[in-house]
Formats: sequence, structure tokens, C-alpha cells
Amino acid sequence: MVSSGCFKDVDFSIMVHPAPFDLAFYVSQALEKAEVVYKGKAAHAAAFPWEGRNALDAAVMAYNSISMLRQHMKPTWRVHGIISEGGVKPNIIPERAKLEFWVRTIKNKECAILKSKVNACFEAAAKATDCTVDIAWDPIPHAGVLTNSKLAYLYQKYAGQMGVVFPSREEQESIVDGSTDFGNVSMVVPGLHAEFCIDSSVPFHSHVFRVAAGTQYAHDQTIIAAKSLCFTAIEVLNDPALLKEMKEEFLQAVKDA
Repeated sequence: MVSSGCFKDVDFSIMVHPAPFDLAFYVSQALEKAEVVYKGKAAHAAAFPWEGRNALDAAVMAYNSISMLRQHMKPTWRVHGIISEGGVKPNIIPERAKLEFWVRTIKNKECAILKSKVNACFEAAAKATDCTVDIAWDPIPHAGVLTNSKLAYLYQKYAGQMGVVFPSREEQESIVDGSTDFGNVSMVVPGLHAEFCIDSSVPFHSHVFRVAAGTQYAHDQTIIAAKSLCFTAIEVLNDPALLKEMKEEFLQAVKDA
């Protein structure tokens, strides 16, 4: 939608998401996704192993290299991946192996740095095992969400009037979530990605969270969150000076992201 210009004439964008807590100052992580395919040469693993080039060895080496990279990663950096293909039979040297890896950082600029380090691990494993490698990074990475403070404080004000109690801004910003494509939206217009509590005892995206989402309490909290968004939007639309301040903050935040 961003690439298609859907937000070209939009002044700001606001949304809410159910959660185990209430917050307006949302922090997410920038995300880069890679699919990595190693290709070697099949051979009989018992009769002629020297004729083969083991693509699974390349995948394992890349995986282990990234694990060793972790001691040099910042505390807020995240890398996680799987070996999704690793051969077809134990007696055949694997001629193809596939990795899927996700790279995340809170700062958008740091994601490019970590991506480069991880990419070097992929390439080095290919050289070490005499395999070829095809590294395909997702052409549309997720940016970290830039929370507009003017929108966040407005949402907090209206939700607070309906009984919602928020932690301090510092406490809210200490909670680092996963990644979302709303981050890309927040890079083109001032944005708010608030979260509202439906059950403080259940984790995101779990079976128990699904059950909690169907309760009357969750329904009531959803109504409060929706009303808070509406009141936030109405105040901004009726205050040109506030909108101007929001856009000024947004432009600076994009430069610093």
C-alpha cells in the first residue's frame, strides 16, 4: 500500500492491537527476511562421497557462524532462523539445502549493519564448502514503528478518561515487541500503534490469547480502544496547529530513524 501511494494524501494513521498490557508508546523492531539456498553436488555417501559437495554442510556452517556472531551483537539485536531443507536421504550427499532467517533491530539504520554481517556468514559458508549460494532478501523490509508522541499522549488521555491506566512512557518504551508492516506506514505519515489489554496473563498469538479475545472483557476493552482512537482523530482534525506539530515531529523522527 505504501509503495502504491495509498498514503499520499493521508495526514496521519492510527491503529490498535490487543495485548497483555496497555500502551501508547509502542516500540517494534525493524525486520529483514532472507531465504538462502545452497547448491552442491549429489553423490553416494558411502561409495563415492568425495564426488559430492555437501549443501547441508554449507547450511550448518552458516547457521553456526551466525551463532558465533551473537557474542558481537548488541543486546537489542535479534537473529533467528531455521534449516527448512537439508537433503532427501541419509545415503545421498545433499545437493540442496535451504535456510530461512530473520534479522531484527530496534533502530532501522542498525538493521542494515546486522544484515551485512549475517549475509557475510551466508557467503563464507558457500566458499568453505565449495557450494553455490542464492541469497534472496525480502525486497520490502519492515521498518520499526515511529510512534508520534502527540498522538500517543492524546490516545492515553482519552483512554484514561474511560478508566485505562497506563505505565509511564519510559516503562512503555522498555517493552520491545516483534515487527509489523505498520512500521513502513509510520515512515511516511505520523503514526500511532497503540495496544490495549485483553488479559494480562496470556502471551501474544497463543491459543489462550485467542480464547481471551472472545471474552466480554476483551470486547469491552476493544470498545474503549476504538473510542479512544476516534476521539484522538477528532481532536487532531479540529486542531491545525496540533497537526502541524505532529508533522514536524514526524519529519525529525524519520531523519533519526
